[in-house]
Amino acid sequence: MKQLPLLATLAAASPALAIGHAIGRIGCFLVGDDYGKVTGLPWAVAFPEGLPPTLDRVHPTQIYEALPLFLIGAVLIKLRKARRNDRMVFGTYLVLAGTTRFLIEFVRVNDRVIGPLTVAHLASMLAVVSGVVLLSLLSRSAKINES
Repeated sequence: MKQLPLLATLAAASPALAIGHAIGRIGCFLVGDDYGKVTGLPWAVAFPEGLPPTLDRVHPTQIYEALPLFLIGAVLIKLRKARRNDRMVFGTYLVLAGTTRFLIEFVRVNDRVIGPLTVAHLASMLAVVSGVVLLSLLSRSAKINES
């Protein structure tokens, strides 16, 4: 069995990860799972058959997350087609997807574990920090190569 290089494999999979995650969020919307807090916004949705059911109109956070994930997937496809470094591709995925989830989590209905933060906030922060580290390593190696 041949071992694939981890970073190259993750970079190659990144566009599909983002798009697959977006499609999964549409599925969450269709079954009424992972919705947000009650809101009076005109696009709010009730999920009377949701998981859990709610008759209150809530933020459709599944859509809030799906739309940027499709865009992130498109950006990653462009980076791959431009033959960008694997660190750049996967780092970009981690930063963009992590930031998206971090922001959306403020209107989601999840237990807060540290002040206003949820477990998903913490995981998102870890993803963003990891992505920034990858991108900074890329920047450092580019500077070393220019010397």
